[in-house]
Amino acid sequence: MNPKIKNISILDCTLRDGSYLIDYQFTAEDTYIICLGLMKAGFELIEIGHGTGLGSSEAGKGKAAATDKEYLQAARSALDGSAAKFGMFFIPGIGKIEDLEIAAGYGMSFVRIGTNITEIEQAKPYIEKAKEFGMMVSSNLMKSYAVPIDEFIRRAKMADHFGADIIAVVDSAGGMFPQDVREYVFRLKGITDKQIGFHGHNNLQLAIANTLEAVMAGASVVDSSLQGMGRSAGNAQTEVLAMVLEKLGYSTGIDPYKAMDLGERIIKPMMSKEQGVDDISLVSGIAQFHSSFYRTIYEVAEKYHIDPRRLIVEVSEIDRVHVTPELAETTALKITGDIQKNRPCDADITFNIDIMKWKTSGNPVEQVQTIVSEIVSQSKKTGKESVFSITLSKSERTVFPFVRQSLSFVMGNVEASDINEARSLMEALDGRVDWLLLDESCPELRESEFGKHIYKSNFTWYSEERALRLSVGTLLSRKRQEGVVLILADNEDTEIMNLSLKQQGISVVSNNVIRKDNNELSRVTAIVSFGAEYARVLTAVHVPLLSKNAVIYAARPDSFPPSFWEAALAEGLSVCRVDSRTGFSAEISLVIETKKMIGVMGSVTLSGVSVVAGGIIGRRGSVVVDSIKNPTRVIGIADGLGGILPPEKETPYLEIKEKVKEQIIKNMYKKEF
Repeated sequence: MNPKIKNISILDCTLRDGSYLIDYQFTAEDTYIICLGLMKAGFELIEIGHGTGLGSSEAGKGKAAATDKEYLQAARSALDGSAAKFGMFFIPGIGKIEDLEIAAGYGMSFVRIGTNITEIEQAKPYIEKAKEFGMMVSSNLMKSYAVPIDEFIRRAKMADHFGADIIAVVDSAGGMFPQDVREYVFRLKGITDKQIGFHGHNNLQLAIANTLEAVMAGASVVDSSLQGMGRSAGNAQTEVLAMVLEKLGYSTGIDPYKAMDLGERIIKPMMSKEQGVDDISLVSGIAQFHSSFYRTIYEVAEKYHIDPRRLIVEVSEIDRVHVTPELAETTALKITGDIQKNRPCDADITFNIDIMKWKTSGNPVEQVQTIVSEIVSQSKKTGKESVFSITLSKSERTVFPFVRQSLSFVMGNVEASDINEARSLMEALDGRVDWLLLDESCPELRESEFGKHIYKSNFTWYSEERALRLSVGTLLSRKRQEGVVLILADNEDTEIMNLSLKQQGISVVSNNVIRKDNNELSRVTAIVSFGAEYARVLTAVHVPLLSKNAVIYAARPDSFPPSFWEAALAEGLSVCRVDSRTGFSAEISLVIETKKMIGVMGSVTLSGVSVVAGGIIGRRGSVVVDSIKNPTRVIGIADGLGGILPPEKETPYLEIKEKVKEQIIKNMYKKEF
């Protein structure tokens, strides 16, 4: 360790460099939350904004989820009154002087002006102007490795002369080796009294090693990102760097456990591909704790309600070879006592700011633009497809019920006030989302032929009614509803629900029971209404006749007459609204996956060989592939009965199977055979 440098500043660039991984879709809300979490963890330098810096969205470098002003406002709101500083990146030719002036107006404390090492001259006016605005300036010498070391030093001296406060070596491609980093930083340290920075990438899995080498050679400001989230192979992982530096005796002021929590809970769910090390593996490495003892640790940590990471660290300080349940329990009791004595008065991070609320003022088209931006942002972060469905409202106003994520989709929906509003919303959404769906259970939509006018998004029909029935049926079956269920719906819904629930052993009756014999109501343990028009036969008079354990389910908000609602609540009956989101998710998955399956179905003859896909039954000996339009693999040989021949019976067909495989490889980049 260099004894002259004990304090190391970790500059967290998750929000900036990490944005590359999600197509610049960190929102202002994300920025607020992550800035606040980083501040609580002890970070004092936090970089925000578009991956390529100020002015990038306007310059056509990829449209971010928020404007520069919105990012700046979010960071200022989160960090106001704290020691943490926020800054942004700036590339001459993308950003402008006025961008720096706007950022200064929001109280931005630092800026990192990035130029290729061969183009450092371009930084001069921007470094000088940023200094006039009172900002700390880092000159990031991008692609530092692109010139010999002597030439690098000559150009770095220019950055020093321009007035930069920090001069940073930048391994833009992640291709430098530790000895390279050591030489560049050490030589740079010898020609300036300014702070030295280092920004590395992890293409060779050397980002942490290179950053440590930079620190030991004299760098005092080093970059990292939570979960290693960043461009290409990512950056040095913040959680790892903080713990390693601490173990080596450097002071960073960062609570690594809070950093790990932030990375695991907030950042990791946003990443469509993992780039970092999980927190248990990290702590185990730092503590030199063997994974064979994990079960003991988890069981004891759960029993005493303590953090397993802390238990790993403290147990390892006692014994790293034999971790017995007795040792783990003794250590856990000590940790529990320490927690009680030193319980922090600090509450968990809470979020309560106006910018986190959707701006749903304005007309429905303006509202849907805001909501779909959130959906697209979430889909980019998670690698899921974006979906928006349109149905017609039962009332005279347009409503946006929810945004929901399933395993494969990020979904939103709108209930339009009328058919003209539905058309306007459809036109606004076309091309913004991956899939646009129209409700076929609405006669007006079904007859409108709107689907023919969806040109940019994928289109298919779905059924709101089918989704609602699925939600009701699944709810009753999972609650193991006993007794008799009264269904108040039209004949079609009643018949479908009757058949579905009877298959699950649930007795169903219709509203005819009420008309014929009120005494039958005493057997009813659940009432499900699909609309007030079907529940008119029920009045407050019927409520006392119901079982005291009866549950009232409203499939829609207007499912019962008001007088019945009031009487049921007064009687103490359980009354609840059916949450249709689960059925909606299942319906959306069903119709989209079916549409995709139809797209891969078909049969062709290739060089005299019969090829089938997507469920098409071929004759015995046909080659089955995964897609007719875009095949990537051979699944097997058809048995002529809808199945696949076992491997031992494929021998007569191996030659044609190999022929199709070769053809697939040749056509891999073509759309069709």
